[in-house]
This record gives sequence, structure tokens and C-alpha cells, in this order.
Amino acid sequence: MNTYSELLTNIGTWLNRSDLTTYAPTFVQLAEARLNRVLRTSSQYTRSQLTSSDNYITLPSDFLEFKSLRLISPKERDLIEIAAHQMDEVNDTNFIASLEDKQARYYVYHGDNLRILPAPSESQTYEMNYYAKVPALSASNTSNWLLTQAPDAYLYHSLVAATPFLGEDERLPVWGQLANQATGEIQAADDRRRVKGSRHRLGFRPVGSTLTSRLKA
Repeated sequence: MNTYSELLTNIGTWLNRSDLTTYAPTFVQLAEARLNRVLRTSSQYTRSQLTSSDNYITLPSDFLEFKSLRLISPKERDLIEIAAHQMDEVNDTNFIASLEDKQARYYVYHGDNLRILPAPSESQTYEMNYYAKVPALSASNTSNWLLTQAPDAYLYHSLVAATPFLGEDERLPVWGQLANQATGEIQAADDRRRVKGSRHRLGFRPVGSTLTSRLKA
């Protein structure tokens, strides 16, 4: 079961229904939505660069969650995420004047965009390291890394997604348990691979630091 068509066939087989050809693709889409909410694995790591002089940047279409956002030109530094209520403090004229330079330092989510602060006065290049969505299966994209590695996760989550459409089904608890077990095992295996043999460092936060002093760091 390593192709989209094989997955659709198996959904019908497991549900013991031959009349779901039109609906099975929707079950797969719902399964992918769920998988994208719960999985954060190294197979989803993506890196891209963007050059812009605007203070609003459109997030990549496959974006799920940042690992890091870094300014790489004209200066190199990691950007710090701030909350929306902190924007007024960051945009304060006196605060900006106190900074060592006026290059980008912070970002805040703004819908499907990022707002960069302080606002750039010239073209800047950013490096985005983020978790990407699982590439959606379709007639033109017949497989992806997750279907190859864990066809059971795709199948069980698709079966769970089909249940509300089909009405009450006593098999839902079993499929739900198997779906959660599959995604849990995928994430746990990836977590073990990432931490195996790594050295751990303890991070210390200065006691009594103010918001402004942290923002200027």
C-alpha cells in the first residue's frame, strides 16, 4: 500500500464498501489534516531563503511551524518571536533608537504572514527553517515519505475520518486507537533518532530580567 490508488482501494476494502470512490479522497484529505496537526518529524524539516524589503513576509504554502527564522544579510542573527501585544514596545521610537542597529530582530505572526520588526529600511535576506506539511496525495502525486514509511497511519486516520460520513460504526474506537498508536510511534521513533548520542546543555535565564532587556538581547 505505497501508492494513492492502493490507499483508496484499501479504504473501501476495510470499510467493506464499494460505493466510496467519490468520497475516499476526502477521507484521505481529512487524515492528512490530522497528521499535519500532530506530527513534527525530521522528515518534515524544510529550509528556504527569502529576500524582501517589506516588513510583511508571506509564509510558505506548506508551512506548519518554525524551527528557526534567521536574518542572514546584511547582518546575521536569529530572529525572536514576540507576542502581538509586544509590538508597541518594539516599535517605540526610543526603544529603536537604543538598539545597536536597525536590522530585523523580531517577528510576530499576522495571519498567513509574518510581520518583521523593526521595519526594514533596505532589502534583507532571511533563512527559514521550518516543519512542512506532509505533501498531499493526489492522482498526480501518488506517494510521499509518510505513505512509504507508515501506510498504517494513513489508512487508520482515513478510516477514522470516514466514520462520521458513514454514521455510527462500532469499529471507530479500534481504528482511533490504531491511528493514535501509529502517529505516536512515528513521532517517538523520530524523537529517539534525533536525541540519540546528543549532548544536552542546561540553559539559564537571568533572574529579574525585564521584557525590554530581553528584547534588546
